[in-house]
Amino acid sequence: MYSYIFAILAFFSYEPALVLIPLLVTYDVLIKKIPLRETLSNIKKYLPYLLAGLSFIFIRLVLIGRNPAHFKYLADSFYHTQLIMTKVFVKYLSLLIAPFNLSLNHIIDPDFETFNPPVNDFKSFTSQSILDPWVITSILIIATLIFITIKFRNKLPLVSFGLAWIFISFLPYANLVPQPTPLAERYLYIASFGFCLLLGYLLVEISNFKFQISNYFLFTLFFLLFSFYFYQTYQRNKDWKEKGSLWQRALVYYPNSAFASYIMARVNQEKGNLPEAIKFYNQTANLQPGYVTAYLELGRLYHKNNQLDKALEVLVKATQLELEPIDENRLDASIGELAKVYTEIGFIYREKKKFKEAYTNFEQALSLYSGYLPAKVSIETLLKDHPELNELAKIYSMENWTEYHSKSGLSFQYPKIWDISENDGQIHIFTKDKSANIEIIVDGFSTSKEEYLKNQTDMHGMLVNQRYTRLPNADNVYAKIWNDPTPESTGSGVPKLQFYVFKPKNVIKLFVYPAEISLKVVLDSLMRSLKLTI
Repeated sequence: MYSYIFAILAFFSYEPALVLIPLLVTYDVLIKKIPLRETLSNIKKYLPYLLAGLSFIFIRLVLIGRNPAHFKYLADSFYHTQLIMTKVFVKYLSLLIAPFNLSLNHIIDPDFETFNPPVNDFKSFTSQSILDPWVITSILIIATLIFITIKFRNKLPLVSFGLAWIFISFLPYANLVPQPTPLAERYLYIASFGFCLLLGYLLVEISNFKFQISNYFLFTLFFLLFSFYFYQTYQRNKDWKEKGSLWQRALVYYPNSAFASYIMARVNQEKGNLPEAIKFYNQTANLQPGYVTAYLELGRLYHKNNQLDKALEVLVKATQLELEPIDENRLDASIGELAKVYTEIGFIYREKKKFKEAYTNFEQALSLYSGYLPAKVSIETLLKDHPELNELAKIYSMENWTEYHSKSGLSFQYPKIWDISENDGQIHIFTKDKSANIEIIVDGFSTSKEEYLKNQTDMHGMLVNQRYTRLPNADNVYAKIWNDPTPESTGSGVPKLQFYVFKPKNVIKLFVYPAEISLKVVLDSLMRSLKLTI
């Protein structure tokens, strides 16, 4: 009875304790030598544990709503996730045997941080291969341990049970069901019992070795092992003294950790040590250029210190980052942060009394995250205090948009106060004074994307940059950024954007000029309504 009560308390206190159920079965088979068929047929013995476990799962998933399906596999790929997890499992084994370089955040591959995957370069996930020497080595180690567990289950039941305990304890963290943190040292708590069992068995076997071993030697060996693990535990407790010391230690072992640098920036900012905070924010951005949050916080820091131009420089750079359309969790989080970036830019322009620029940035924030309250409230306040912006607001209000169906099977919405024309398959949308333009062409697509792009030889000035990116309602997009020094332009020329939106059989080519934030908002809204029926 007490066993059932404590099992229920364990399940509801620490959900990985659910491994108790398969561990009980394993114990009966390996240690008590009960045949597997007989063990499984004796369901009454395990029924209370099963009912308690199922009750916990029901409450967690249905009543509370904490569904693991809300998470995604790394790079949205079960295959690549499991390749990485083979390395993670071997890392766990190494931490059990030799707990050196203990850290809240480990780096498995050069660009793969285990504590917070959103800071990672996702190419580190998709580049994983079954032929990677480390993956092959990890698989061989795992296969060897499984072979030993099965092969010696009769001759060495305690060894098999210890190994089985480690494997079973690892199952909740093996990313068979996706979870946000691939590796954490606390996940070793239950598994460590299996390791201690194996270590104890090894020491006993050494003492029974057929060659004479002195008690002094055995005592010395035991004392050294005890001292080693005690010292490591004692030293690790110092790291947990405060948040700063914990992440400072992580940076000592992994100086290339972008997330550890980011946390240290936040810690120093909270302490009022602004030079150190700025240093760590810049270090984060250098280590992981796609980490929008680092730019956002650095921009806010400059803003609070009234360095408006410096804040704008950092925040505008954040809007130019390439967000990888590989993993939906990472992309959605980045877009949400990007909405905050545009809102912060809007705040700064409002302070500079550039209200049109402030309004368009708030609109851009809402185009990315329609429910972002600070941007909504800011727009309402601007329109109330500056009625001259109402004309601009008409462009962005979807109530003032109309639907267009082209001859090429393309349909979309555009602002009613804009003009539109279609000639020889080219659609031209423009303001009355032609100060803002969007051109659209639907082209056939039968080759590879790389081959198609290679054949695009049209020039629109000087090519500044080109890369894969994402537009609303379109993930597979290639962008070119042009600078056109036309006679009418002043300064550095007219910035222009060219997009290739790849569909299964067609490419939608969009040409946007000038590349201003106000036109980008219109383009994003147009893209959300865009449909191709051919």
